[in-house]
Amino acid sequence: MFFIFNNHKIEVRLYFFGKEKVLYDGVEVSNETSLLSTKHKFQVEEDGKPVDYEISVVKKLRTLAIINPISYIVKRNGETILSI
Repeated sequence: MFFIFNNHKIEVRLYFFGKEKVLYDGVEVSNETSLLSTKHKFQVEEDGKPVDYEISVVKKLRTLAIINPISYIVKRNGETILSI
């Protein structure tokens, strides 16, 4: 999953066995391992100012979650900018 915000590409890559990586403009800024849910926290500089991001990845194991088995919540400086 990836999205563009303020001309910056933020990408979440999921791998087998629960490995996850977050890239910001192609540079790895976080990596975690989890089978159910994870919070990735990192800080970057945008327009000369520090910006804090938090990305929550929730993997749904219920059979009814076939259509959307993974949800994402992205916060920038504590404010939700994406929730899918």
